[in-house]
Amino acid sequence: MALNHPKPARPSLTRRELLRAGVVGVGGALLPGARARAGSGVAPRRFLQINLEGGWDSAFATDPVVGTKMGSGNYEAVYLSSELAPQAVFGKPSLMLGPGLAPAANAFARIPTAFVNGMFMEVSGHDFAQQYMSSGILSLSNSRNYPAIPAILGAASETFPPHVVIGTAAPLGDTRFTSPPLQAYSIDALNSMITGPSEALVASPLREHYNDGLVAEAHALIEDLDALVADRAPPSVQQDLAAWRTSSSKIEQIYAKRLAGVLTATPEMALRYGFEPGAVDVSPETQLAAALLLLQSNLSPYITVTFASFDTHTQQMEVQLPLQQRFARALDVFISDLLATGDPTDESLTLADTTTVYITSEFVRTPTFSTLGGTEHWPSASAIVLGRGVNDGVVIGATDDGAEALGWDGFEPVPTTETTQLLPDHLVATLLSHVGTQEQADSVSPVRLDGLFVSKG
Repeated sequence: MALNHPKPARPSLTRRELLRAGVVGVGGALLPGARARAGSGVAPRRFLQINLEGGWDSAFATDPVVGTKMGSGNYEAVYLSSELAPQAVFGKPSLMLGPGLAPAANAFARIPTAFVNGMFMEVSGHDFAQQYMSSGILSLSNSRNYPAIPAILGAASETFPPHVVIGTAAPLGDTRFTSPPLQAYSIDALNSMITGPSEALVASPLREHYNDGLVAEAHALIEDLDALVADRAPPSVQQDLAAWRTSSSKIEQIYAKRLAGVLTATPEMALRYGFEPGAVDVSPETQLAAALLLLQSNLSPYITVTFASFDTHTQQMEVQLPLQQRFARALDVFISDLLATGDPTDESLTLADTTTVYITSEFVRTPTFSTLGGTEHWPSASAIVLGRGVNDGVVIGATDDGAEALGWDGFEPVPTTETTQLLPDHLVATLLSHVGTQEQADSVSPVRLDGLFVSKG
């Protein structure tokens, strides 16, 4: 499908709306939350989103340096060394893994897997870029209102709790994007946040309209607005805020009670994933084990997991590659468990049959190193989609010899124009269409990535 459809207005999902969706089943709050409707004959559908925060290096992952890029001169020599040569997933020659994901090669061979590369990013600031990759919606003025994909799905479901977040603190129906919408402290930072670091985009009209004083004033105004909303709003608004805080607190208590009986790994499971029994941390090993326990418990069908430290502005080779490989080893165990674990509501199916997994980072890393031996933010993005309904072995999107995102005509890479750009909202809309509803998907984008899924089921 061509990527030139007009974009409709995008409604936001407020905290109240998300809360209301979760409270639909408060009377049965302690009942399992992911059951298909009785008698519907519809298999349960689950969605796990894994965020690798900081911007992963896709040359080590899903967009390895192959073909003409080998001689392009735009990559550091280390990327082209034989020790880091990419490898094809067994039986899936289109899926070329960089060395960062190589430890998960056997797992990718056993489960339907697709790669999406070369999605052009309009921003390079972390919160905005991750928001764009997570919800497909970018808004400087309303960034607090746009949730991650699992929260969108949970808001429209009849399950409770509708969304569970592990690896980072986040209240029900919200995401980590609760910071002021202009999170920049200089003209350059604001410009980079909106345009990205690509040389072709450095000349921004914002430079003509913003200066340090105006940026500081914007932050002050945001702080004043927060204070006004929190302390001096009209009585009706205060009542809404008080109700939200009270409900949110009660719901978090329910979370704590439910999770206490769910996130308990057996010694055998801890050994399999490689952590000490009783460990409480945010490592890939413990958090992916927690994700499996959540899916197996049927507490919620919609889960977000976050891992940090991929923002390697220094020591690229010493930090980025080992971190990817550590994640890949944990992912290998997790995928094996998905394939071997029955779905709690239908034992004839495995969790791999009922769960769609979305792995992404907010952007990628530059193909060249800085003077500090690290890499900077690069205005494209890569993702992995695996599990339920995925069209196995598909690769959508590409980058050129300079690691810039190419356009996409629905079937193959083409020169980049405003109408051919492959954008994160196209992927998010496709995921929502597959797992959720057309209405949810259309609120993000009318464009779908044809061929990513076998069907809409």
